[in-house]
Amino acid sequence: MRVYLNTNTDANPVFNGFQYVQVSGSNYDIGNYSSPYIVDWNEDGKKDVLIGGENGTVALLINTGTNAYPTFSSSSWVQDGGSNLDPGGSSSPVATDWNEDGAKDLLVGDVSGYIYFYENMGTNASPVFDGSERLEVDDADIDVGSYARFDVCDWDEDGLDDLLCGYDNYASSAPAGALYFHRTWFYYPDLYVDTFTAPTEVEPGDNVSALVDLVIGNMGEIDATNFYAAVYISEDDNITTGDDLLVDGKVLISSVQMGQTYNVTFSSGMCIPSDLVMGQYYIGVIVDSDKDVDELDEDNNTEALPIKIGDPPVPDIKIDGDDGPLTIPSTQSVELTISLLPGSLGGQKQDWWILATNTSGGVYSWVYTTPWHWTFGMHRAWYGPLFQISSYTLHQGTLPVGNWTILYAVDNPDHIMQKTYNDEIQVTVY
Repeated sequence: MRVYLNTNTDANPVFNGFQYVQVSGSNYDIGNYSSPYIVDWNEDGKKDVLIGGENGTVALLINTGTNAYPTFSSSSWVQDGGSNLDPGGSSSPVATDWNEDGAKDLLVGDVSGYIYFYENMGTNASPVFDGSERLEVDDADIDVGSYARFDVCDWDEDGLDDLLCGYDNYASSAPAGALYFHRTWFYYPDLYVDTFTAPTEVEPGDNVSALVDLVIGNMGEIDATNFYAAVYISEDDNITTGDDLLVDGKVLISSVQMGQTYNVTFSSGMCIPSDLVMGQYYIGVIVDSDKDVDELDEDNNTEALPIKIGDPPVPDIKIDGDDGPLTIPSTQSVELTISLLPGSLGGQKQDWWILATNTSGGVYSWVYTTPWHWTFGMHRAWYGPLFQISSYTLHQGTLPVGNWTILYAVDNPDHIMQKTYNDEIQVTVY
């Protein structure tokens, strides 16, 4: 292997002679058809050398000097499953992260015109190889004839690595040349929710660690590593990271191998948020919640199940037993009633609100001062414990002309209307 040093500039290179690559002070000779490739093999910030040779093996020269002045004191053979890596003769190696899993792989061309993919089963700094497969085009092995010599680049800048491959076609009278292989597919993991079970009824603050089971799978072409699974509470079955995350409901998963499933173990402190308003919700899971893994399919990472949080109060307001909306004449006498099922908050003090508003901006409140009566403005009806009301008449008679919204609600005892649990009826009086 000869090194020609540029003694001028990048724009106008000038070469004055060469020197041979040396190992322990002697010119290194791998035999015929040497094919070198420069790469920082052990990730120490210094360039090393891979060299393919006629017998098919790939030599590795580790730089023990500096990046500017490389020094090689020994050579070794790249291993494949405990034996010297050998695709069949006249190997031509290229180191690249072909499957984009963060670790450099090897692509090796051979004398027969094939290109082999050796997946790195180790780390980026300590590659390990165990077996290979031939690269394909249109479901057939890439075969350029003889002596596949190539480079990897994104030729059309579509975000996928392509191949530019030289060859010498001894099998026919065709001259030597170069081929361009456009890559339109890729190796990706594909995570999915295999099994998800959860309780159907809980209380705010309940520990659900032992009640939630999650099994995820990977139907992709490579392993999925270092991603999160998270459990949320949502008001609908469209689970997103904007929903309420369960306390300690997020767990890091180091790896799910391709074709395998994984049973997720959540923290023993995984709880329903204690400040969650009681009601009907969905409990759902998102696999790869932080989008750490590029996948074949990003639409199979969630699943949702209905869940009831507590037993919420149910206020109800009606006119003549009807939930509305209603349109009635101003001469018609009606009965306005309320009822309440206190649920889990029975006996707990809450703010009570009974309001009537019209489109012109008028607001009227039903307030508890002896006797109960309507008054102008927004005022709390009462502050006190919730109890069951079968039916209580607020008003019996005619209603003023206008478009009215009549609201009955209970919420936190702070004199601020949140309408946490509420019901309303629309009525047009003409």
